[in-house]
Amino acid sequence: MKRNKLHQKLLKELKPGDEVMTTGGLFGTISQVKTDRFVVEIAKGIRIEVNRSNVEVRAPSAEAKDKPADEKKL
Repeated sequence: MKRNKLHQKLLKELKPGDEVMTTGGLFGTISQVKTDRFVVEIAKGIRIEVNRSNVEVRAPSAEAKDKPADEKKL
């Protein structure tokens, strides 16, 4: 139940520009939020509509990936 509540909270907080990963393993950036789904850009100019519940996690931003491990701790 606790995990479900955290997931519901995440879904409410997502907004355009957030990077996400779907349950199918696709990474992309939210370009539009609709009532029952997100429009996710998975490549330049390629957008797909994803059911809200199929967005699993907020992906770390590209900036966080590029930093060395010791800089992430600061």
